[in-house]
Amino acid sequence: MVHCTEIYKEFKELLTPINTNFENTEVSEPKSTNAPSEKCVLYVPTQKVFDQALSSSASLLIIDKKINAENSKTDKAIFSSSNLQLSMALINQRFFTAPNYKTSFNKEPGVHKTAHVATTATIGKNVSIGPGVTIHDNCEIGDNVYIGANAVIDAGAKIGEATHIFPLVYIGHDTHIGKNCKIQANSNIGSDGFGYGSSHLGEHHYKPHLGRVIIGDNVDIGAGVCIDRGTYEDSTIGAGTKVDNMCHFGHNIIIGKNCLFAGGVMTAGSATIGDYCVFGGATIINGHISVTSKVMVGGRSAVNKSITEPGQYAGYPIQPVKDSLRTLTSLPHLPNLRKAVKNLQNKVQELSSLKK
Repeated sequence: MVHCTEIYKEFKELLTPINTNFENTEVSEPKSTNAPSEKCVLYVPTQKVFDQALSSSASLLIIDKKINAENSKTDKAIFSSSNLQLSMALINQRFFTAPNYKTSFNKEPGVHKTAHVATTATIGKNVSIGPGVTIHDNCEIGDNVYIGANAVIDAGAKIGEATHIFPLVYIGHDTHIGKNCKIQANSNIGSDGFGYGSSHLGEHHYKPHLGRVIIGDNVDIGAGVCIDRGTYEDSTIGAGTKVDNMCHFGHNIIIGKNCLFAGGVMTAGSATIGDYCVFGGATIINGHISVTSKVMVGGRSAVNKSITEPGQYAGYPIQPVKDSLRTLTSLPHLPNLRKAVKNLQNKVQELSSLKK
């Protein structure tokens, strides 16, 4: 159980008490607003959900700042949050992380007997190296790093302190990964890019990729992500960027800091993306284009040309989001529009023949 006063003391910069009931309230876990339980915490995004939550068995409501709760007569503790999603992330990390989840991030340090660590590798303090891990020559592993079962760290790679490498991850040669990063299972960081020279006979000859992958601090990379190394220059991912599962980033990619990529984003080679950008799921980004900072792109879009102004965009071809919505709403009317235009053409032809 966690006393609500502890939550408030820890995060008072985010939380404003609506009543004083939190002083006598304990909670056990966060729950979905669709399935509240006794002694639980609910994170409440809208006025409608708030009105429903008041009659639930939940003990603590953490509500969006836009919700009007001042006149609510209830025995529940209520905090208003200036940033509900951030509050949810930080409070749950601090007080409500499941024990098994924590265990996966706090393995006992040491090298498993089935792991292979090259004698030329440098291993920091309190490092946990799991079963079947292979760490090749001249790697540098920082303090408090965890490397899960059967991960492969190729020659010359560097991993910053407190980074968590999940099982079955491949880290390519000379790849640099910053501090406090997370790389989920089955991701491939630093493989060769897709580059070939073609002969007059139609034969395709592989181009060696001599660049690296450089990943900044506090980067999270989901499961099944592929990031290709540069052909000559480095592929780079800026600090604080978060990547969802099943994304692909081609060779020579340059991504700024604090970007968000939802699942299934595919980026061709030599694209440059600024800071604080957000890309919806299944978006495709062409190669050899640039996207300026502070751009949001809706899901299933195709960024087929450079974006030079901050703002919201969507669709294919890519447009400002308002124009894209107009285009989408027009599509169902195209068959009738074609018929109308055809009829108009026929009328024009008839009038023209009469004049003759």
